[in-house]
Amino acid sequence: MRKVFLCLIIILAPLLYLQCSSPNTATTASRKVSIKSRLPSKVSGTAVALDSTGPTSIPLNSSNAPIVNFAMATNQPEVVLKSIRFDQTGTIKSTDITTIKLYLDNGDEIFNATTDILLTSSQFNGDACEFTLEQPVSSQVQSFFITVDLNANAAGTISFLFNDKSFNTTDIIGVTGHYPFSSTPVEVSTAPATSTPNSLKSPQPAFTKGEKEGLEIKGEEVSPTSKRAGQDSGDILPELKKPRPLNYRKTNSWPRNSTKPDSSYSRNSITANPKVR
Repeated sequence: MRKVFLCLIIILAPLLYLQCSSPNTATTASRKVSIKSRLPSKVSGTAVALDSTGPTSIPLNSSNAPIVNFAMATNQPEVVLKSIRFDQTGTIKSTDITTIKLYLDNGDEIFNATTDILLTSSQFNGDACEFTLEQPVSSQVQSFFITVDLNANAAGTISFLFNDKSFNTTDIIGVTGHYPFSSTPVEVSTAPATSTPNSLKSPQPAFTKGEKEGLEIKGEEVSPTSKRAGQDSGDILPELKKPRPLNYRKTNSWPRNSTKPDSSYSRNSITANPKVR
């Protein structure tokens, strides 16, 4: 019996291990792959890998909004990247994109306009954009970002198209890559700005006694009473009018023909519209 039990453990142990380890495998596979790792470990000639890096949407007047991320490396000596040319194929007017910029990543593969290096900038000529530069390319993989600046009238989507003639280098063989490459469209959001939270708005001024009709006095606080007959249903408070004099009596006055205060009378209290005795 003991031998049978040991045999079952030996058979089931690998199955249990695979079942427990499978969730971790799925989690690892779902992580975004580094743009640099998309280049082959042993580059033949000069190669480039492109990826979309833009968010789903960007607001009007955006500055340095990343659209495309690409990596480049070579096994050839003294290769220089001379120019990059691509087309704008989104629905946005190219004139609404005021500036296109090319940044060299600082190595962390996260775009940051402060820490990354601005190499050059350009504008669209029709639907085509071209960067002119002198950027050395080596066997050490370099990562780049292409960003855009928008004006206040921009509307539509932004998408860039690259082909086998987009990257011009001193490598006479050319630059290998997966062409054509079209970046994922990024929509320009025209939604209005979010309203100011209530906590940041200026407080409404407090009402004072007798300032409006229809107010009920409660000590030092004043609150609106219910609507009067004949008011429009959209009115929250009655119209501002001259204060109506209050018929009141002071209960802190002494009784007639008395020389001493009566303890039954309270001080500093006002009763609005009492019945006149």
